[in-house]
Order: sequence, then structure tokens, then C-alpha cells
Amino acid sequence: LSALESKNVIGGGSTIAMDRELTGFKKLLLNSWNWYSVRSQTAAGCFIYSTKAAFDAVGGFDTKQYVAEELVLSKALKKQARKQNKIFWIIEDSPVVSSARKIDWFSSAAMLRQVLLLLIPGASRSKRLCGVWYDRSHQQGKDN
Repeated sequence: LSALESKNVIGGGSTIAMDRELTGFKKLLLNSWNWYSVRSQTAAGCFIYSTKAAFDAVGGFDTKQYVAEELVLSKALKKQARKQNKIFWIIEDSPVVSSARKIDWFSSAAMLRQVLLLLIPGASRSKRLCGVWYDRSHQQGKDN
């Protein structure tokens, strides 16, 4: 709220912390995301904020995206911010705490495969190629 009230910021996000400690590749993936997020000023889906005017000006979330809609929205909001001589800002000093539950459902290898699949142009618009977000068949009974 302070960022938006400053009138210099039209939106942004935050770095992420999990509700428990991660290890190995999953920890590396989270740390890599946080590094990328801050340097590229790109928000993660678990926390994104903007003014209503900026959100409306860019058309909101792209409903054709099955995943990464926050990345598309971040890019549009950053462009809108530049037009208005403002910024899209990632908060570093107070990470949002997110559940590690979904991370537990998949192996490191499955997560790496999913990240690599998303490098294919258009993959984020294919539900079939976004299994980490939509496939629940492997975890029946694990999460009630």
C-alpha cells in the first residue's frame, strides 16, 4: 500500500519464501526465481499488486494463458509504467510466504521438465503442456 500511495509505483510483486525450508534443486529453483524476479522486475503469481487504473489500462490478466499469466501481466504493467514515468516494483524486504504443498507433489526432475517445457513458444497457452499446474492424478489421497 505504501508503494502505491507513493504515486511512483503502478504495481509490482514480492520475492517468495516457502512455509518450510526447501532443499536441493527445489531450493535452487526458488532462489533463482527470486533473483530473476528482482532483476527483471517480474511478479510471481502468488502475489501481484497494481492500481486499478493500470490493471484496466493493460486489459487485466490474459485469459488465454494456462500458466504464466502473471509474467504476461508484469510485462504489460512495466510497459504501462514506463509510459507514465513510473515503476513496477518487486518488494524484497518482506517476502510473501507461500505453501510448499504443490512443490511436494512433484519430483525435482518433473519440475525441471515443466520449466523446460515452458521454454517452448506457446506452451503456456496449452493446458496439456502445463501438467504441474493441472494434473492431480498422481497425488490422490495425499492432500485432502
